Amino acid sequence: MSFSENLKQIRKEHHLSQEELAELLDVSRQAVSKWELSTGYPDIAMLPIIAGYFGVSMDTLFNYDANKLEENIMNVLYNSRGGRPFEEAEKILLAGISDYPTGYILKRELLEWYAAQIRAHGRTDLVEKALELGKQICEECEDSFIYLGVMGDMADIYITTGRYNEGKKLIESMPYRYHLDIYDRMRCPSMF
Repeated sequence: MSFSENLKQIRKEHHLSQEELAELLDVSRQAVSKWELSTGYPDIAMLPIIAGYFGVSMDTLFNYDANKLEENIMNVLYNSRGGRPFEEAEKILLAGISDYPTGYILKRELLEWYAAQIRAHGRTDLVEKALELGKQICEECEDSFIYLGVMGDMADIYITTGRYNEGKKLIESMPYRYHLDIYDRMRCPSMF
């Protein structure tokens, strides 16, 4: 359920008309109508006031459930696996990334697919797309396991495509020693 649908439902549960809610919030009835039709949204400063008035959390107001979000992202991830052809897995992951733009695990999975296609099938048409995706993840993601895994995938792509200096530079920017299950500067040179 979207914010607009949720707001309308909560308003009706409190037996308020749009006019009454507008008066309580000191906005126009048209503003409330726009919010409920998804043609406009309240000012960000108004959101805690709305949530507080109805006695709900911001998560409730936006119908946000972190556990459900993680479950949905993991479902996309699992659906992209299982021996699927590359094109099908790419389509599933791109749709998942569109739905969950901060689902970095999905972006990392897509990058791994690209790296595997480049390495195993010489798909040079995917190189720049893969490296751009990797750079985006590195700029945005704060999860060190994903971040360092992406750096390793990018180093793999650089080295596979003969761009040794870029691969070496990337590897040298990694921490020297890290958790055993992740890429670091100590393991990457021997792997690649």
